[in-house]
Amino acid sequence: MNGIGFNAMLPRISNDSYDQSNICTINSIFTSVGSLFSAVAVTVLKFLGGEDSQKAWTIYVIILAVIALLGEVLCFIFVKEDPKIVVNQNKTPDRRETWKGMGALFRCNYFYIAIAMFILNYYLSLSVVGIGKYYAQYVLGNEDAFSLFGSVPMITMGIGLLLTPLAVKKLNKKNTLIIAIACVVLANLIGSVAPTSFAAAFTGVMVKGLGSAVVMSQLYTLAPDMVDYIAIKTGIRVEGLAASANSFGCKIGSGLGAATVLWLLPWCGYVAGASSQNNTALMTFTTLYWWVPLGLSIILLILASFWNIKKTQRNLN
Repeated sequence: MNGIGFNAMLPRISNDSYDQSNICTINSIFTSVGSLFSAVAVTVLKFLGGEDSQKAWTIYVIILAVIALLGEVLCFIFVKEDPKIVVNQNKTPDRRETWKGMGALFRCNYFYIAIAMFILNYYLSLSVVGIGKYYAQYVLGNEDAFSLFGSVPMITMGIGLLLTPLAVKKLNKKNTLIIAIACVVLANLIGSVAPTSFAAAFTGVMVKGLGSAVVMSQLYTLAPDMVDYIAIKTGIRVEGLAASANSFGCKIGSGLGAATVLWLLPWCGYVAGASSQNNTALMTFTTLYWWVPLGLSIILLILASFWNIKKTQRNLN
C-alpha cells in the first residue's frame, strides 16, 4: 500500500524527470536502511532471545512498526502536491474518464515493460533473500555470511545512490538504469563463475549492491513517465492506475520470489537442521542465488533498453 501511495504522489510533486529521480533516490536510501533491519534480523533475534522465541519476534516487529508509523506521519505532514500540476484536474473524475484512462494505459506498450521490470526486479530481490541463508550455510559453509551479505553491501548501495543524481543529470535516466542493471549482471556473473568461493560471493554481492540500489530507485520513476505520456495522448492523468500497475508487478514478483524457494526446498531433498545437504539441494541453492538471477538480470537489461518513452513523448508534442 505504501508503494501505491508513493507512486501515485510522485507525478503530483514534480513533473521534472530529474526531480523525480532525486526523490526516488532518497526513497531508496531509506528503503535500504529498512532492508538492513531484515539483513540483521537473525543477529537481533538472537540478542532478543533467539529465532524460536515468540517474544523476540514480537519485540522485533513492534520496533519495526513504530519506526514505520513515524515515517508515515512525517510524510503525511510535510509532503505536499504541486498546485501547478493538479490545478486543472477534476477532483472527482467520472467513470467514463476512469475507463478511458485504463484503456489508454492498457494500450501503452511501456505499461507492460514496466510491469515486467518490476516483476523481475522484485523476484530477484525476494528469491535471493529467501535462499540466502541456505546458500551461506551449506554452499559456503558459513551461516554468518547471510547477515554479512545483507549488511556490508549497504556501503556500495549508498555509494550508488549518492552517485545516482549526478549520473541521471549527465547520462539521463535510461542510461543510468541500463548501467546499474549491467552492474547487477556483472555481479551475478562473478558469483556464478565460482559459487563455492567466499571471495567471489562477497565480491559479487558488493558489486550487486552498487547496481541494485540504483535500479530500485529508478524503477519508481517509470510510473510518472507513463502518467505524463498518457496525459499528452488523452488529456487524462492516471497516477493511481499507473501506481497500482507497478504495485501489481511488485506483488507478483515478491510472491513468486518467496514461493519459488518454498516450492523447491522440499523438491530438492532439503533436510531441515541437517549438518549437510545432498548435491541436488546444494545445486538448487546455487542456482537460485546466482544462476537464475544472472539470466533474469540479462532480461531486465534488455527490457530497460526498450524504455524510450521520453523520446516517444517528444514526438507527440
